[in-house]
Amino acid sequence: MVPQPPAENLAMQNGKEREGKGAAYQVMCPGTGRIGVVWIPDGNAPGAPAIDPEVVARQAVDSMKLVGPDIAINPKPGGKGLVGMPVWMAVDQSPTTYGPNSASATAGGVTVTATAKVKSIVWNMDDGTSVTCSGPGTVYRKSFGMKQSPDCGHVYKQTSDSALIHRRGLKVIV
Repeated sequence: MVPQPPAENLAMQNGKEREGKGAAYQVMCPGTGRIGVVWIPDGNAPGAPAIDPEVVARQAVDSMKLVGPDIAINPKPGGKGLVGMPVWMAVDQSPTTYGPNSASATAGGVTVTATAKVKSIVWNMDDGTSVTCSGPGTVYRKSFGMKQSPDCGHVYKQTSDSALIHRRGLKVIV
């Protein structure tokens, strides 16, 4: 660093605790945006910068083509359902929407392979509840009738109007 930080600077104080003379260097990592100051003793000139595996992993993830899944919900969003009638929820499965999707990146001598896959899906039901599904769910078919979803479903216990009123702090009996 030109000029070197003043003697009271922490980087300089840390350097004085070590034997010998040296200098403070500013280190910038463009991949992560990290900036710092390090003390390097004389005669130990910095070599090639170390490869940060986190940066390489981000490059691998950035190269994946990940998109949000198409959802299948019955009744349809914005449609009308009946209180007490099961709602079935599901998402499509493909490598770009559900995984697994893998990509690798290499920098210097470091290679990182990243794999993206859905662990769970959390559905906000807009009635104060959320449903966490550990799989993609099952798409509803008319032949299922009034059965509840075997793996990803919800049953509304009140109308949306009364849920909205209830969330505003009013107690209404419908």
